[in-house]
Amino acid sequence: MARIKAIALDAMGVIYTEGEDLWNLLAPFLSKHGCTQSDAEIHTLYVSCCLGEMTSQEFWKRAGCNWDGGALEDDYLSRYALTAGLMDFLKQMREMSIPVFCISNDIAEWAMKRRKAFGLEEYLTGWVISGNVGFRKPDLGISQALAKVLPCHPHECVFVDDRSRNIEGGREIGFLPLLFSSKPEGAGYPVVSNFRDLKTLVFG
Repeated sequence: MARIKAIALDAMGVIYTEGEDLWNLLAPFLSKHGCTQSDAEIHTLYVSCCLGEMTSQEFWKRAGCNWDGGALEDDYLSRYALTAGLMDFLKQMREMSIPVFCISNDIAEWAMKRRKAFGLEEYLTGWVISGNVGFRKPDLGISQALAKVLPCHPHECVFVDDRSRNIEGGREIGFLPLLFSSKPEGAGYPVVSNFRDLKTLVFG
């Protein structure tokens, strides 16, 4: 592997434990709080909000839920958890002067609230969120947005995601793909299942 000067981590399934948060966390939460939308309608609303086409407050309203000044949103976001080993990894990267970025398909306001709640702003150099840039992985646009904020060339940055299809856009412009998964998908990428192995594979 080339000399690595930066790391880009996906959020759901890498930084946070839940990789299928739309269906495993959000949809059940919406149903519990008055949403009567179909799965297809929820998906459409969510994707639209993840592209920055509406605010998170508008998302709750259109889903038929009482935003309650943000209390409902905060209640929902409290259901996320950090992946084991993440904080140790981030501290090690900081000691090695390796900047770590997040690249995620996410609602802008939710991404901001999560990283503040978990104290991640101290450790991550930058955040490329679909709700801010208007592109979702695997669209090439979000990978290009990441490339613009890196302190190095894409071929010197490892792009870590739990879904091989999300890595494709990054690979097209030179990012080094790495699949974070306990179930290798056979996509031809290096695969790790935890942050200890990630550090070992990338830095030895």
